[in-house]
Order: sequence, then C-alpha cells, then structure tokens
Amino acid sequence: MWKFTELTYFLASLYYRQDEIENIIIKSGHRDYLPFIAVSYKATVYWTNIILHYEQRKTVKDLLLAVLNDGHSDNEYLKAMYLDENTTFKSPYAINTVTPITPPGKKELEKLTQGKSTLLPISFLEIGLKKSKAVARVVTSLGLGSGFLLNNKYVLTNNHVIDSKETAADAQINLNYQNSLTGGLLLYETVKLDPFSDKGFATSVQNDWTIVKLKDFTDKQVSTYEYLPLKEVTVQKDDFVNIIQHPGGDTKQIALYHNVVMAINNERVQYLTDTLPGSSGSPVFNVQWDVVALHHAGGEMKLVGAADKLLVNEGININLIIKEIRALGFDI
Repeated sequence: MWKFTELTYFLASLYYRQDEIENIIIKSGHRDYLPFIAVSYKATVYWTNIILHYEQRKTVKDLLLAVLNDGHSDNEYLKAMYLDENTTFKSPYAINTVTPITPPGKKELEKLTQGKSTLLPISFLEIGLKKSKAVARVVTSLGLGSGFLLNNKYVLTNNHVIDSKETAADAQINLNYQNSLTGGLLLYETVKLDPFSDKGFATSVQNDWTIVKLKDFTDKQVSTYEYLPLKEVTVQKDDFVNIIQHPGGDTKQIALYHNVVMAINNERVQYLTDTLPGSSGSPVFNVQWDVVALHHAGGEMKLVGAADKLLVNEGININLIIKEIRALGFDI
C-alpha cells in the first residue's frame, strides 16, 4: 500500500471543496503547483494527485505543516505524519510481513489473501442496483443530504438533515438522481413531503433520525423505486458494509472499498466505508443487502467500547431505529 493512502482519505475528510483544497496548497507556499495538479470533483482523487505531486518534489512536510497550522495543530495523526512520513493508520488490510511469491504447488494454487473471503456472487451487483432505486437525494433549506424510501410511502433520513416539520414541508427529494452509462445526468423525479399529515413526521435528536411521509406519491412510483424493508439484523466487527449515497449532494454513488466494520454496540455502528458531507441519511448495507445502519457522521473518533481513536464513519444501528419508530405507531 502506498504510504500516503490513508493521508489522502484523512485530508479528503477535512477539505473536500476545491477552493478549500487550493487554499491549503497556497498556504503550504507552493501556489506554483496549482497549474500542474489534475483537478477532480472527487476529493480523494484530487488529494491523491496533490500528494503525488508533493511527494515527487519531496515537499510533503510543507503540506502537512500547512494543515497543522490551519486549525489542526492538536491532531496526533498529522503530528506523527509530520515527524515520520511513513506513519499510517492501523488498517484491517495492513500486512505486517510480506511473503515472497513462490511457484504454486499442486495443493496450493489459490489463496484467500487476507484470511477472509471477499468473493461474492455476481448477482450481488444486480441486487445492489435494484436496492439503489430507493436511495434519494434530500434537498432542504439546511443543505443537501441523502435518504431512502420505506414501506407505506415514507422516507428516512437524519435529524440533522431534516430537523422539523417546517423544514420537511419546504424540502424535496430527488429520485433517480444519477449518471447514465455515458456519464450524463438521467431524468430524475422530484417529490415533496407531507409532514403535517396524520403520522406524517417523527424525529429523534438523540439518535439522529427523521421519518417523513411522501406527498402525492403514487403506486406507480412505489413500483418504480420500491423501498428498503427494515428488519432486525446482526452486525459484527470485521463485517463488510456498503453505502449507497449522494456524497456532497452529488449524483448517486456507492462506496465498496475498505468497507470493514471496526466497532459496534446497540446504538452505533462504526466502519471504514467512505462518505462525504451530503451522505448523511444514507442506508448502510451488509453483503446480503440488508440495511444495518443509518449513516450520520464521520471523523477521528473513539471506537465504541474502546479508548482508541480512529478515522471512521458512523451510523445509527438500524435495530434501534426500528424499535423507536414502531413504538411511535409507524407501520414500516
């Protein structure tokens, strides 16, 4: 693994807008690099191009110093990187020793390289594409987020995305907001919400969820976009979880890489799967495409049940949300 792989993800979590990123380059004293670094709308790709440029010129420490001086002087990871550029986060994919490749014997033709199979049936992709239809972009006066359709014409998102009936009444969701095979934006549908109807709205500040009734949502639309059924599930450390989302309020995307659950309890699930602001309210899926959590936050935080800090993303355990929503009389 490239020694700066984890740094790219870390910096992308801090700076994801082009103007913010370019400001850090300028603060590092290397404004002259800007014309020679390929820009990407994906923050992780942009940061990869940036760090490669700095690495080639042996000026990575200038970049790190600029970030430290930009309000992150107490960040232990950045300080460690500044002192020793080989520092990396502890990753479940990290290999402590390298075994030389030898010609295979008759009994050792293939291997599970990390001791746990990542093989999946090809139908996994087909099922995921079908599930993705229920994932929506949420547009509110507070900003952009994500959400997903539930049974009986509801949408589920975070409280910090839709915090009140008034916010919901002015909000809308975009369905099918995604790119075509050729890269163009598909024709998408806009649906309003009906929070003031009977059983039209409920929210939890503590556990960061909001459920809202869809307005004038037809049976034809239900059959087109379907919904994600909720059921109690079991999640364990080292499980793989995938997130279909609208990162940055952009078109629908999926995070499939380094998607390992790092910690879990009855309230929270923490994982390495990538997200960005705008991904809040996305469904977190296991490999069976069951919803296991409602994504809501990310950053360098303490792992649940441990004192260690790690750069992770976090969702609300779906079992908790199901219990709370049904206790309020919602049929989901």
